Amino acid sequence: MRAQDDERRRIAQMLHETTAHNLAGLKMILARRNRTSDRLNDDERNALVESMSLAEQSMTEIRTLSYLLHPPFLDAGSKTAHIRLQRDAKTLVLEIDDRGHGIPNASLEHIMSGGGVVGVGIAGMSERMKQLGGSLEITSSDQGTTVRARLRLVEDAD
Repeated sequence: MRAQDDERRRIAQMLHETTAHNLAGLKMILARRNRTSDRLNDDERNALVESMSLAEQSMTEIRTLSYLLHPPFLDAGSKTAHIRLQRDAKTLVLEIDDRGHGIPNASLEHIMSGGGVVGVGIAGMSERMKQLGGSLEITSSDQGTTVRARLRLVEDAD
């Protein structure tokens, strides 16, 4: 798993440092050309606008792919994690905690507010818990991170 994680980190870094930078350069060239677009005919101007849009979309997709390959907070640094499953008459609680470096508050707030990649990771888990009538709660500090998922249990309809 460590080899796989290292390879993903390397690929994510390469995408960020090469392809994303090349696309940023392309976008700057297109933007420079757009400033003189009054000399272009309508078809050329439309092609330029579409090219700028595609460059921006590609940059966003590269950033997303790089993030999905190796989210920065995976470097929490914990060698262990504790997993607890508790149940009472009305609630099921799954709790996972580690002793890593934690997730910076600004990053955690951004992710929990849905600012992260939609449908994956923490934001996706939170949304699924809401759909099931539960909640996802995350606390983090420089001493580690705790993820707590709570689900209300359904009573049998005998």
